[in-house]
Amino acid sequence: MNLLKKLERGITRLEECICVILFLAIVAVVVWGVICRYVLKIPFLSCEELTRYLMIYCVFFGSSLGVKRKAHIGVEVLLQVLKGTPKQVVEKIGQALSFFLFATLFVLSIIMMQVYLEFGQTTTLTNVPMYWIFLCIPISMLLASFHSLCILLGIDDADDKKEAI
Repeated sequence: MNLLKKLERGITRLEECICVILFLAIVAVVVWGVICRYVLKIPFLSCEELTRYLMIYCVFFGSSLGVKRKAHIGVEVLLQVLKGTPKQVVEKIGQALSFFLFATLFVLSIIMMQVYLEFGQTTTLTNVPMYWIFLCIPISMLLASFHSLCILLGIDDADDKKEAI
């Protein structure tokens, strides 16, 4: 269990770093696009496309972090009414359903990646293969499944919650 906790902590730190780097890359690309367009008077057409793809990565990696931090929206009316063991049972059922949802989305995204690999479709302006663009989906669903499983097993790292406060 201790090894799993360390693994989760390391993965979380990596996800946080990736999100920060992606966000800084988005800012840099947008600023460069503005400089190219208004200062240098040259078109930088792939700026918007590149920004869109960086944003996709940022959103999906951020969503897996949201699973770890239990930051996604949910219906908590029932949980507010319940106390004790019934509340814990409902929370575990909800977490198990979340795990199976993310695991299913992981499998479906792998199938989607195989289709993109088979057809060899590329992006419009940058000519990057589409499977590179959508690779973030199976990765983030795998990470969300991992975080959800850790929460289900009670390895959601209470120390990280103290650090966030």
